[in-house]
Amino acid sequence: MRPTLLRRRPYSGFYGATAVIYAAAGMFRIELVWMLLQATGSAVGVALGLVALELPVLVVGILGPERLGQGHRRLAVLPIYMGAALLLAALGLHMSTGVVPLLIALGLLQGWWDGILIPVLQSRLMSYPDHAPRTHRSAGFEVASRVGTIAGPVLAGVLLAGPGRAVALAAAGVLMATAAGLLVSNRLVNAPARPHPDGSPTVTDLAGSIAAVRARPWLSLALGVRGVSNFLWPAFTIGIPLLVVSPWHAGVAGYGVLRALWGISTVGATLVLTTPAILARLRSMYFVSWAVSGLGFLLLAASPAYAWAIGATLLGGTGSPLVHVALDSEIGEHIPPAQQGHVFALQRLVMSALLLIGLGVLGPVTAALGAAHVLLGAGLVMVAAAAMGLAWHRRPRTSREAAGAA
Repeated sequence: MRPTLLRRRPYSGFYGATAVIYAAAGMFRIELVWMLLQATGSAVGVALGLVALELPVLVVGILGPERLGQGHRRLAVLPIYMGAALLLAALGLHMSTGVVPLLIALGLLQGWWDGILIPVLQSRLMSYPDHAPRTHRSAGFEVASRVGTIAGPVLAGVLLAGPGRAVALAAAGVLMATAAGLLVSNRLVNAPARPHPDGSPTVTDLAGSIAAVRARPWLSLALGVRGVSNFLWPAFTIGIPLLVVSPWHAGVAGYGVLRALWGISTVGATLVLTTPAILARLRSMYFVSWAVSGLGFLLLAASPAYAWAIGATLLGGTGSPLVHVALDSEIGEHIPPAQQGHVFALQRLVMSALLLIGLGVLGPVTAALGAAHVLLGAGLVMVAAAAMGLAWHRRPRTSREAAGAA
């Protein structure tokens, strides 16, 4: 893909804000995980912080992000609130007492902001009145979000290893305030939502969003495979910090580098793999991509040293972009604009709900069996789920199913 939308207004400003948002969120996630690991010394403590990040997304998925974040000015205020909270937290973390409750509270606040803002931005991007193909819009969003995902963990690792946690949290706060400034004047974000052709309201409820997904057989199948993978993802999120400490002995900087390398691999794959030939087979490639990510898990689990883990991370990251491009494009092309925001939030609801269950299951299991064993099992199940999804998608279909998949 030639990323022309990355250089074209209003997309360039929108993608710039997206990159900053993801950089700030990525910074905070790394900071939260590492600080909780230091404070509690256990996988359960890390899992608790990740639960705090994901729990608000469930509420947003049920109520709908457009209802909770009506109006572009209110959307822009959300990052300011989070930035202010992190700046205050930077001062509070100079004290030695109450660190864990403060971090959990910040995780809840960041999850609330993220749960509202991201689905609404995705909906605005897909429904913006323009002739740009939605696959290209989604690919641009993937590049921008991954650039932020690369920068955030690296910056977090450098600041945590150097100036310390207070400075690291303050930097995340500054980035979130910057994102708010970029959003408030962007034409794409400010564009009014297009009404549904039948004159229905521009905001739908959860039942309507579920019905819209069920009417699309491939979308339902894809969300099912994604749910399985998100249930297993804590094997990576919890396991990698533990493996970085032992046996890889790479420290916090090494942890940040691995998370950033996954993003670098994803950006490269987005630019290389989103060709017309692959986009024409995007639904099938969705399942292949999950299998590649599962293979990355398998290789990480088998890595005897940090250098091997770098290679496994780079491979695993190549599976990520087509997953997001396929799902986002499917929603943008086949879900009415009035329902897109809630369907994007429903997608995140599925992801977060299964992720929370996975954290509750895999956190204690990792503490009992070890990170490498759990990561190995997760990779095997991910590859199997992707293979079954691809086989189901490619099976002979009835005329009714074919009409629904068109």
